[in-house]
Amino acid sequence: MHKDTQSPLVTTVIVNWNKKNDVLNLINSLVEIHYSNFQIVVVDNASTDGSADAIKKLPFPLTLIENTENLGGTGGFNTGIRFSINSLEQDYIWLLDNDAEVTKETLQELVTAAEEDATIGVAGSCMLSPDDPDLLVEAGAFVDWETGTWKHNLRYRKWSEVSEKKIVQVDYVAACSALVRSSIAKKLNGMDDRYFLHWDDIDFCLRIKDIGYKCVSVLSSKVYHGAENGFNPQGIYYDFRNSLITASKHLKGAKKTRAYGAICFNAFAVMALEWLMDRKDLSRLAFSSISDFITGRYGKAPFGVTGDNKNILKPVDTNVVRKCLGNTIVFSDGAYNEITHLFQYLRDLSPTAKLTFSVSSSRRELFQSVRPDDFHFVDNLKDPIFKKTINVFKTLISRFDCGISCESKSVNPYVFMVNKHYVYNAQDKQFYLSERSLGSLWKVACAAICGILGAIAWLPVVWFAGMREKQPHKIRTLL
Repeated sequence: MHKDTQSPLVTTVIVNWNKKNDVLNLINSLVEIHYSNFQIVVVDNASTDGSADAIKKLPFPLTLIENTENLGGTGGFNTGIRFSINSLEQDYIWLLDNDAEVTKETLQELVTAAEEDATIGVAGSCMLSPDDPDLLVEAGAFVDWETGTWKHNLRYRKWSEVSEKKIVQVDYVAACSALVRSSIAKKLNGMDDRYFLHWDDIDFCLRIKDIGYKCVSVLSSKVYHGAENGFNPQGIYYDFRNSLITASKHLKGAKKTRAYGAICFNAFAVMALEWLMDRKDLSRLAFSSISDFITGRYGKAPFGVTGDNKNILKPVDTNVVRKCLGNTIVFSDGAYNEITHLFQYLRDLSPTAKLTFSVSSSRRELFQSVRPDDFHFVDNLKDPIFKKTINVFKTLISRFDCGISCESKSVNPYVFMVNKHYVYNAQDKQFYLSERSLGSLWKVACAAICGILGAIAWLPVVWFAGMREKQPHKIRTLL
């Protein structure tokens, strides 16, 4: 490395936590890329799988920084960014996820784009599916302040159909593969330390745009990175709390009020539904996301999810399920491979069954291989309240014989609108009867009411807490 001094010097920052094989594969692949003027900084977030020792044995130069605790993606990247801007010389800093798969041209294409336009502050690669190299996972994204979430750009489009755009301006690009000008990283002093996970790269890119630079996705720069891995309970906490932080920093007036309201509605509705489902830890996480924002507690979530969350599932014979597959709705809960396997299994069980797929419209292309008979397009968190209401009635009047999911950890409110709900375990091809069905629909109604009342009651408090953005940030965590 450092061979071609005519090209801009790039410091590659990789954050790792307990993914030894992935990070070793990534580092080894960097040796083969068609760009030689770069140096590598690996930040290990106190891994316990031997990652640090394995990295030390690699036969080429790099800098390994070993954190004494897991600082999350935010703290890990900030460790590498701040080390780079304070101790190294470089023109750009390339942020990389430890499980990303790069091509030989990934970095060169990012550098070329940035060098051709001095107004580009951060350039991100487009993410493609490892299972389908022509399928875009995303090419950057836009923040949707009306719902307090985000919309992926070109999500699940065919790369070959849109690649002629080459470079597209977006609100943010994921730190999965993002090239940042070193001068800008130094000016901003890296990411906001408060996030830990989720929204940190969104806020970072928005701050770059705030100081007058572009954020772009470079379609000719490819990385392969999956995005359909099922439900992560901790995401409830980080998504709600960190979206409030971001809205506080970047919005004003009515737009801020609307974003706060949407976030609070979703948080309190989730909190109520999880509580009614006797999943107390998840309910507490949802409440903590709001209360911690208000009290100024940031960083890592205050607690994890334990086995106290009840999820009553009763094994059911396959023949029982086969008999009620006449008019079935399949919910898109779970990992991609599980869902596609479920569809094929249901087709084998009952070739004449009508299978409707409940999925967000942005994911339709991802599941084109399953070929359902009909679609119900829903997005539990990103749909506004009026659209949620329409989807409820649409599901109810369809009078489905049963609904089937792969994921049992998340609570999808639409599963309460079918006569019977089954959860399918792909590993042992076993169906389980869930307690979530039409008989418990009142729980969803109560959750919606709690969401509305919670948003109304807590909005003034959240607004007042958001005024802290005018003051220096102080991080406070629980002892």
